[in-house]
Amino acid sequence: MNAAITKKYKWAIETILSELTPEEAESLEPQLQPLRIYINDIGRFHTPQIFVSKFRKFLEARDRIIALSLHLEEGGFTAEARQYQDAINSILEQVLDLLSNGLGKTRDITEDIEDIIDKVEKARSINNIRSLSEIFVQAGRSMVQKTRSLQDGLSKLSNELTRCKSQIEDLETQLVETREKAEHDHLTKLRNRRAFERDLDEAVERAHRFKNPMCLLLLDLDHFKNINDTYGHQVGDDVLVNFARLIQGSLRDFDLIYRLGGDEFAVIFSGCTLERAAKVGERVRKFLAEHQYRDQDLEFSLTMSAGLAQLTKGENGPSLYKRTDGELYRAKHGGRNRVSVAERREPVKEN
Repeated sequence: MNAAITKKYKWAIETILSELTPEEAESLEPQLQPLRIYINDIGRFHTPQIFVSKFRKFLEARDRIIALSLHLEEGGFTAEARQYQDAINSILEQVLDLLSNGLGKTRDITEDIEDIIDKVEKARSINNIRSLSEIFVQAGRSMVQKTRSLQDGLSKLSNELTRCKSQIEDLETQLVETREKAEHDHLTKLRNRRAFERDLDEAVERAHRFKNPMCLLLLDLDHFKNINDTYGHQVGDDVLVNFARLIQGSLRDFDLIYRLGGDEFAVIFSGCTLERAAKVGERVRKFLAEHQYRDQDLEFSLTMSAGLAQLTKGENGPSLYKRTDGELYRAKHGGRNRVSVAERREPVKEN
């Protein structure tokens, strides 16, 4: 109910009371008192503050779901993305129906009050006002009942909104889990190429923005196909898992490692100079070359090749990847079991 109607409604009560005898007014006051309380609380009853904040949070959660599902769809997981979008739209329809019902009840009460005001304003004499007083009080009682019904409805709406928000949060959790699975390699549990391409662009953008050094390392096991052909894919998978662990154990907590596919891995070094990244690559290469792979009766040697490059001024992600991949190619064709480092260009200057 808006302020103008509230003011007129108060005026209607005072007009009736002022035209009645003291005895009549005194007898009528107990019946009008609930209406006075109702008028004082009208803002709380008719502005749905009871669920506005919850509804806002619901919409924020919905927007996160849509953003996540679109991100999933861009990665080729269209069916999964549509599933989440359909679910969120279904819940949103439930909430909008609940809101519509609640607003309908507030409109009914407002129309009743406007009708009373209209009747009081049309009164032309003391007798007319006195005759209207009983109608006014009866209508007021009806409004009090409707108000209670409205309060109950708003309370139920609040509970339903909480339930719907809970459903949204469950969907969000499921969607995050689905995205995590979509961006991780099932064998090594490392991030995959899809995550790498996104993270590389973000890392490059941050490096340029904050003027921090950044390097990219690409690693590839030498003659890995021979391992699969000779010992079988199960042994090959175990080699990949152990190689991934070896790389991870050589990195800082905030360095990012990926399995790009097959036996190719990548590491994004943020805030790291070419010299430091080269030491990491060489440490992994040396450890792998000096230790035999052992599994029950099996024992054989492993080596790796790697390419390393540092981000240069004005360079983007694809360009950095291309230069690093060129160094990996050079290491492979230069005899393998080595780390090839790109020639220095003007790097992003370290603050």
